[in-house]
Amino acid sequence: MNVSWNLTPSNLFSFHTKLNVELDSFLVQIAVALPSSSGKFEKSITNSAQDICKYFKNRSGNLFLRLFFNSNFGPDRSLPTNCPIKPGKYFIKDFPLEDNFPTIRGVESKFLAMVDLCSKIDGKLTCFVKTKFY
Repeated sequence: MNVSWNLTPSNLFSFHTKLNVELDSFLVQIAVALPSSSGKFEKSITNSAQDICKYFKNRSGNLFLRLFFNSNFGPDRSLPTNCPIKPGKYFIKDFPLEDNFPTIRGVESKFLAMVDLCSKIDGKLTCFVKTKFY
């Protein structure tokens, strides 16, 4: 799987990926780190692996997945909608983060978000894409 992504200064997120093999399971792990008093990032919020295939079955569960998949992307997107996820090209162009995710008004802080895309292979969680957003 090759993945390219971009986050513009105006918080528009875009990504493009080409999946070369079929995935029977697809999971996402999310963690958020905040700076400590020493200025180093420390994990503050860790999310266990969220099963996207399970989400596709009932369209409920994890808030992040609901916000992401139920948001109005417009016509410039191609995302999987069920499992197994077939080989192909998937993309999002100019997803407005600030319009689609809740924010805490009046609070400004640096943060680090880590998003890993994974699958279960022989019963073991294997992450094939690891990203960090500052």
